Amino acid sequence: MIERVRTSIYPLGAALLCAGAVLLSQTAVTGEPFLVKPYLQLGDAPELAKQESLVLMWHTSGRSVAWSVEVRTAKDSNWRKMSEPQATAVSAPAGPPEVAGKYGAKKDGPGSAAIPVHLVYRAALTNLEPGQEFS
Repeated sequence: MIERVRTSIYPLGAALLCAGAVLLSQTAVTGEPFLVKPYLQLGDAPELAKQESLVLMWHTSGRSVAWSVEVRTAKDSNWRKMSEPQATAVSAPAGPPEVAGKYGAKKDGPGSAAIPVHLVYRAALTNLEPGQEFS
């Protein structure tokens, strides 16, 4: 009788341990929409202009979302809607293992981790006054 209980408990215990491991391996949902929070780039403006522009960029998961961007300068009384942000899906494979003496590696080691597919959004912030603050 005890042997029968023992043989039925072991598979159940193993199943519970596997289920627990799977649950613990899942990424917690933080409610944060950004993988990389919004940041500004100078963009492609090769010359000084009367009206300047910047590029607002941010990274999110691979799920597409309808974002909008608005700007207000010190002279604006209302927020101005910018053009619709454009998304580009990006990823990178894992790097090759590091080999001591090759490409500056001091010792053998694992390669860089793969970067999973995610979206990089970019929105042009246009008609900005040079030297003027904006929100």
